[in-house]
Amino acid sequence: MANKTPALTIKDRFGNVVNVSGSVETGPLNIIKADMGNLPEGLYTAHLATAGYTDDFPFYYSMDSSAWAFIDICVKTSGATYNLLQTDTTLKSPVFSLRFKNRATYWRYIGKTFGAASVTDNALPLTRQGFIAVKVKDKNNHPTTIDLPNATASLIKPETNQIFSDIFF
Repeated sequence: MANKTPALTIKDRFGNVVNVSGSVETGPLNIIKADMGNLPEGLYTAHLATAGYTDDFPFYYSMDSSAWAFIDICVKTSGATYNLLQTDTTLKSPVFSLRFKNRATYWRYIGKTFGAASVTDNALPLTRQGFIAVKVKDKNNHPTTIDLPNATASLIKPETNQIFSDIFF
């Protein structure tokens, strides 16, 4: 978020604010870092707010880097709308969330100008806002830095202990 430094609040799955130390790296896009090393594994929400901007990002915190997704099933939540049980204890139609770790996908470009080596060298974040410049190899194995589209959460495929975001271009 250029020219903005939002306040960061981390909440646990029950909506309780948890204390974390944080820092801001300023630049074209400000980066907010939060040290969650002392928190237990679980579902959290990052709430960002500043004048004219507010957003919530639910995520699952885990020290297990091999986990690529989780399914969160709760019988009773802080919002009655999302409870699995009705007041008479019969089962409601369930609501499920599938959440992916944001910075854990290799971007794989697929199209007539790309080949098997058209994959980023490192895992990159899925993009919802903004743009990340990417360098991959074309079908002739030459590096290319043309304006390539960024990955979203729509085409994620786990393969051989890695997670890929397929981008058809």
